Amino acid sequence: MKQRVVEIAILLAVAAMLVAFALSSQGGPLSTYSTFDTGPNGYAALFNVLRSEHVDIDRLQVPLSQRDPKIRAIAFTSTLPETMAGQGLIYDENDYAALAAFAKSGGKLIYFASPHDDPMRATLVRRKLHVTTLDATRFTNRALSLHPPAIVAAYDALAGHGSVVFDERLHGYSINRTLWSVLPSPVRAAFWLVVAAFVIVLIDANVRFAPPVVREAPAERDSSAYIVSMAALLRRARAGAAAVARFAKQAKDDEELQRLARVARPDDTAVLRAAVLAARRRKDGV
Repeated sequence: MKQRVVEIAILLAVAAMLVAFALSSQGGPLSTYSTFDTGPNGYAALFNVLRSEHVDIDRLQVPLSQRDPKIRAIAFTSTLPETMAGQGLIYDENDYAALAAFAKSGGKLIYFASPHDDPMRATLVRRKLHVTTLDATRFTNRALSLHPPAIVAAYDALAGHGSVVFDERLHGYSINRTLWSVLPSPVRAAFWLVVAAFVIVLIDANVRFAPPVVREAPAERDSSAYIVSMAALLRRARAGAAAVARFAKQAKDDEELQRLARVARPDDTAVLRAAVLAARRRKDGV
């Protein structure tokens, strides 16, 4: 038993050491050239200073093809090769086509390139896109805190061109449009009309808006109803012969009743005649 306890204690100690080593080996939070990033490599300071200097600046989080037509300058920054293993989250073919169309229409492209192995810079050159290139490391939060005048170069490149956006999709800040958002306004209106009609049908089927209709009380039943009911019962049971025999048994001196009783299968007329004769004798007290 003691040996088992010792083995468990050693196992727990080793596990605690592994956890402590893992926690101690973790670096700080990832910091990239993003205007949302307030870390040492972030661009939050640059973005906030430009906005405070009344530069019409914003962040782009939707695909380039869905950008606001008022945008006249697009700034995009490299991802950090040292944190992304040299594989920047670069644009796809649709993005490069949108950038080319934007530049052809008079838009300005500003690229904050990494001084390291930057795959996007080579792609921009190969595609012959006219891009103003700046050194990304000069405008990080840490770099501007050490050398604030460097921001003048970024201001000169970004200001005076109208509305400017930083493309944040390269750093994972992407907002994809839903199917509902791309539907035309008439289709949305038609959908809400269908929903309203469906709700009205549900309410109409489940909510009473008028008092219930009071049914008339059934008429009082007299002896004729009883006779009709018994006649229907006898007809369904094919008991005509039994009924005639009963009438004849009560009037053995009635020749007509006796004659009707000898009929094996009397029809409705014979049964009715026997009933009339029996009722007449009962009324006469015979």
